[in-house]
Amino acid sequence: MAMSIDELHARQTEIRGRLQELDAEYRDAQLPEEAKGEWNSLNEEFERNDQDGTVIAMETRQQKDQS
Repeated sequence: MAMSIDELHARQTEIRGRLQELDAEYRDAQLPEEAKGEWNSLNEEFERNDQDGTVIAMETRQQKDQS
């Protein structure tokens, strides 16, 4: 199911928050395998949402609909 713009923004915020938690938890240590997998997965999702223009495309479409 596709996400709305608000849901996508919320998801990006959740991802940022979790990455910050992991960073704080393992700041002075190497990430254990489980945490490393989560870190990589979250970064991939965040970049995919950001790089493919999903948010921008959705916002542009919404702005056109409101015009």
